[in-house]
Amino acid sequence: MWKKVGVVLGASISLCSCTTIDEPEQALMTSITPTREADVPVNPQDFERAGMSVFSYRVGVHTGVCAISPHGVTCQGRTPQDAPMVTAVPLPPRKADSIYAGEDGMHYTVFEGVGPAQGELRPGQSIRVNENFCHYPDDATLRCTSGDALSYTITDEEGAIDPSGQLDDPPVWTLPEYW
Repeated sequence: MWKKVGVVLGASISLCSCTTIDEPEQALMTSITPTREADVPVNPQDFERAGMSVFSYRVGVHTGVCAISPHGVTCQGRTPQDAPMVTAVPLPPRKADSIYAGEDGMHYTVFEGVGPAQGELRPGQSIRVNENFCHYPDDATLRCTSGDALSYTITDEEGAIDPSGQLDDPPVWTLPEYW
């Protein structure tokens, strides 16, 4: 006997010689998972500024800037309401507006003394400097990692930062001389 069998989420219909299936749980089910092409790595030197690579990113309508170097990766985004105050000498303390992950751990910080982005990292692209890495796992998320234990994502229309790993208290730091 010939019977038509539909493929779930597919557009094809196959003909086969089959027996009748009475239970819906036994029906042939095929799922299709969309896959992205592999990220295209960009050359960090194309984004070079003052010893680091500085790039912009876009998540929905939110845009921000990140800096990646052998020491770590810092990105601007929306920090939580309870994010700490951060001091970048000689400026007065202020609420954190970005996050850092790298050899000094992971903590909220302020994005000062970096300068303008030297280009945009787009969905489908990635950037790596030593163990520090940023990419888009999907078109609506930027994910940055430092090593195996520290990472954060920036998502939604407001650029919300979501850390994963041990979050430390921010240090007091001094802006570079060229600031």
